[in-house]
Amino acid sequence: MGAGRVQGSGARDGPRTHVRGDLAPPLGLGAVAALAAGGARVEDGAGQEQGQSGQDDHVDPPVVIRRAGVYRDCDGGLRRLAGRYGRAVEMPAELRGELDAMFRSGGLGGMLGFRLVDWAPGRAVVELRPTAAIANITGSVHGGVLYTVADSAFEVACNSYGRVCVALDVSVHQATAAPVGQPVVAEAVEVTRSARVASYRITATGADGEVRAWYQATAYRTSRWHLGEDRWPATWRAAH
Repeated sequence: MGAGRVQGSGARDGPRTHVRGDLAPPLGLGAVAALAAGGARVEDGAGQEQGQSGQDDHVDPPVVIRRAGVYRDCDGGLRRLAGRYGRAVEMPAELRGELDAMFRSGGLGGMLGFRLVDWAPGRAVVELRPTAAIANITGSVHGGVLYTVADSAFEVACNSYGRVCVALDVSVHQATAAPVGQPVVAEAVEVTRSARVASYRITATGADGEVRAWYQATAYRTSRWHLGEDRWPATWRAAH
């Protein structure tokens, strides 16, 4: 991830990133400002460059704004979703590997059979293959289990920069019943991030494409770092 910040105004008031979701224009205002300043470039999912990287005092290079496909895994197949935009940045490979092992280490998600499909800075995708053991009294997946898989995706997404983050609040809208036996994928996507607070939208979707529930979550970003603060480069800590 060792990249700088994308800001709409160019002001130096601390790192802040806006990652837009389905309802936003193709590029967020901060990304457009970075492109206009010449300090960023746009790439598609294959890494094909569409703009030109440059230097600017207000944007710490290199910033890459990538059409970031998000992967869902339903019925054993991976498919890439187009239309999501975000910052693609490089995290030191060794630290990413250790974070990945930590995220996949089990805990409650392992006990319930959750699977971390994919993650990157500011996002995560977690899959649940529900059985009758986690059904409610009507025979569909218990809402508490849906919340837990969404919370697992939120947990990974907000901690994915290496900063230790904890939940402040989560609100939920239950949309449709989730049938037992049909995979559910929870996708957490960062909406805003400042030095201390970040917000996320988490969508739990069935294999048929129906939204089962969606969540709005806020995380508090502590001053602590996973794996030890001194393991992370100073430029990385400053940017994230």
